[in-house]
Amino acid sequence: MAVVMSVLMSVEAGCSGGMETGTPSPQASSSAAGPSTQSTGAGARPVDLPLDTVALCDLFTEAVREQFQLTGTPSGGADDRGQPDCQLRSTGQGGFIISAARSEGMERFENIPEQLATVRRFELAGFPAAELRDKNQPFACLVGIDVTDGQHLGIYVSDAPKGGTQDEICRTAVTFAEAVLAGLRQQLGR
Repeated sequence: MAVVMSVLMSVEAGCSGGMETGTPSPQASSSAAGPSTQSTGAGARPVDLPLDTVALCDLFTEAVREQFQLTGTPSGGADDRGQPDCQLRSTGQGGFIISAARSEGMERFENIPEQLATVRRFELAGFPAAELRDKNQPFACLVGIDVTDGQHLGIYVSDAPKGGTQDEICRTAVTFAEAVLAGLRQQLGR
């Protein structure tokens, strides 16, 4: 599944991203803050949700599949940095990827050049989060959720709804992120 955000693949800009089976995410620059997830400027997490043992494909629950019209079998793998991910497509052909960034916190969303992407910080179900909009990839949206120190849950949505604007796709990504976060909390019993 060719789900790529060009800003995240731009090495010149200090960013990297996943290829077909990977999950794109911003690359921290040498001037980025250390591994503390509290550097995002958002509040504290309501609970820590470590991603070390999470079964990502199980987060595509029946309720999530129905809500987002997802069909087929989720496909697990890893991105180009070795972080696990799982992906599935919607009947409208949009792509949905969940990634467990087990060795990189929310600093991945810092120092992204404004001419390439915009990063909006917000709170998602009590967790600090960031939304990345690539200016060169208007049919995709990336959401990162600060789940524990030095780790973030990544949500990538492309072309859902089919032919939608980036605003619509980012709204879908945030709604999907809320559903996945609820599933993660349930899976971890927290």
